[in-house]
Amino acid sequence: MVQLVELGGAKAQYQTSDFLALSPRNLSTGFRVECGFGIDYKHQADSTQSIPRVMQERLSDELPGTLGEGSLRNVRVELREAGASSLDYEVEIDLDGNAAPELPEIRRAVTRILVEACNDHGWEIPFQQVTVHGVGARASN
Repeated sequence: MVQLVELGGAKAQYQTSDFLALSPRNLSTGFRVECGFGIDYKHQADSTQSIPRVMQERLSDELPGTLGEGSLRNVRVELREAGASSLDYEVEIDLDGNAAPELPEIRRAVTRILVEACNDHGWEIPFQQVTVHGVGARASN
């Protein structure tokens, strides 16, 4: 049997074979948090150089306050793609294993930091829009 103590104290038990079938990851030696973040196309002129640089600097400066010193190994922000409704960035954050219990908080902090950077620099964050096109009014008999 494998027994896990979850954050908050709940315990879960698994047969060893069932646990291994879940393909568990050991975060104790380090891990990476990856997420995407998009901004509006109106910022296209700055999208390849200055915007990812500012995002990377903000994350590098502010994440240690969430994690504690020494847990942040590396931050990388790059333009991933020109998406259907936004310029999308890939955010990669490499962390020491000591930060593993803070994983949910780290994800929230990344979003908060990037939204604040957008607010500070006037970068708009697009929202998905659905446009329905009709073929005209239906004739009644």
